[in-house]
Amino acid sequence: QSVRYHTSQRNSKKTTARKASKQSKYRKETTIVIMSTEEQTTIQDQIFAGGCNCGAIRFEYKYGKDSQPVFNMFCHCQMCRRYNGASGVHLLAVPRPAFTITKGQELLKTYQKSPKSHRSFCPTCGVGITQGPVEGPFIATYPTNYDVCATQFPLQDKEQAAVILQVFQPMVHTNMENSFIPKIYSGGLVRFKDFPGAYGGSNMVYTNDDCTECIPLEE
Repeated sequence: QSVRYHTSQRNSKKTTARKASKQSKYRKETTIVIMSTEEQTTIQDQIFAGGCNCGAIRFEYKYGKDSQPVFNMFCHCQMCRRYNGASGVHLLAVPRPAFTITKGQELLKTYQKSPKSHRSFCPTCGVGITQGPVEGPFIATYPTNYDVCATQFPLQDKEQAAVILQVFQPMVHTNMENSFIPKIYSGGLVRFKDFPGAYGGSNMVYTNDDCTECIPLEE
């Protein structure tokens, strides 16, 4: 099912005009979609393949009605940033049974930061393949490592390009409280302080570019 968050309608009388103005766009009757399964049904039973830079590791994600993404986000936690040497990491979590290593399984290396979390990567070129919980219903992959690009499809194949965008396009920012440079992620997507409530977070979102002011969202 879709995970949706509706903005709160409560507005304290003590809130200053300046703060109320900044929060107004979050307090309107809008719906923030984390992952909409209703909209992920244009094409069923499609395989998205990908791999590392050197080609030693290859994988497939079998996308279908019963194997749609669990979440799609930019994560800014310190562990993700250090794993990938980036200021923010785009993660696409898919159902574990739908993801398969098709080449180089015996070569794959794993680094385990904690008993509950790990990262797999190619030992030759260093490219990350997966990360996330050691056990669980999903596994996080990196959309940039798939062999797809919406802008590379012929103009007549707009349907396929649209499917790629709706599967791989990030929905939100998470763990912005740990962001390296908050301002460069100030446009477009909702920025959660940690995680959405449905994923065990505080459900707080930042309302300013510097990520110093936040308000709660209600499911």
